[in-house]
Amino acid sequence: MSERADLHHPIWLFPPVAEIAAGSAESGSKPYGQTACSGLGSAPFCKTSGEAAMTTFDEREKGYEAQLAHDEDLRFKAYVRRNRLLGLWAAEKLGKSGQAAEDYANALIQAHLEQNGDETVFAKLRADFSAAGLPDSDHQIHREMAELLAKATKDVVAGTSQAH
Repeated sequence: MSERADLHHPIWLFPPVAEIAAGSAESGSKPYGQTACSGLGSAPFCKTSGEAAMTTFDEREKGYEAQLAHDEDLRFKAYVRRNRLLGLWAAEKLGKSGQAAEDYANALIQAHLEQNGDETVFAKLRADFSAAGLPDSDHQIHREMAELLAKATKDVVAGTSQAH
């Protein structure tokens, strides 16, 4: 058997195809066939007709990557929805309504996207509440953020199209 240079690829475990074919022809065993692993069992990383077969590991990896992308998308949507709800809640406490409330909610969404996420959103709320003389404590703001995130996550997972 010849020595393989690429030891990081799983195919190195098997002898080169030419050696397998030559060995089966010399020994009189059944013919080699179309796959590099015909006589070696059903190893998932065997090559067929010149193309690498998809391995179970590759399929699993692609599945995990797809799941991760899906989870990140849902997380993003949940945070955007939470920030909108939080902005509308805070706008009401600050005496804003209509377009001013919508603008405030959009400002919170932008703050979350452009800066440091929750820390920036909290800092903006804390500063605006303090400037308006509202008595809400840090704990109350954090609790509202957590409750609205739970609601937004539930809504996004359920597939609802509008925040209530």
